[in-house]
Amino acid sequence: MYIEFGPDDVYTPRGKEKGSGDLAQVSRGDLRWYYFLGRFYVGKDDCEVGPPWGWTPLFDILYDLNEVSSSIANGGAYDFVDFTENQEKINFSVREKIISIDPTYREESIECSVDEFIEECNKFIKNELARIVREYPEVYNNTAIKELASKVGLKFFSS
Repeated sequence: MYIEFGPDDVYTPRGKEKGSGDLAQVSRGDLRWYYFLGRFYVGKDDCEVGPPWGWTPLFDILYDLNEVSSSIANGGAYDFVDFTENQEKINFSVREKIISIDPTYREESIECSVDEFIEECNKFIKNELARIVREYPEVYNNTAIKELASKVGLKFFSS
């Protein structure tokens, strides 16, 4: 299984992180709507089930995947990622330690072990947060980002 995020030629340049002032002060809500736009990929082997559009705010995905993977790890019922830009979603269902990932916008779905899913979510969140801090060092002081980093055990943020 893989989870990735990349630039989109049309929407990435429209993200508010470009010259918008102090990124340390941006709210969690604004991060989820207006900043770091791009293309979200999720799949397994040669089956891609990520959304076919490029207007996806990175932090919306990071927060949702953190909620879903944490819930599933604890036997909870938080079972979907929805998108701020439309009514589509990715549904998750668990049966006998296997998770099915089923988007509303595609006919294809994928399955993997719950452990693999949780591991890939945490790795994705950590890698993307580290990348954002490298590219935009001022976000290091953003309270919402520090909170998310702490939830996934990212060590470069001090409390």
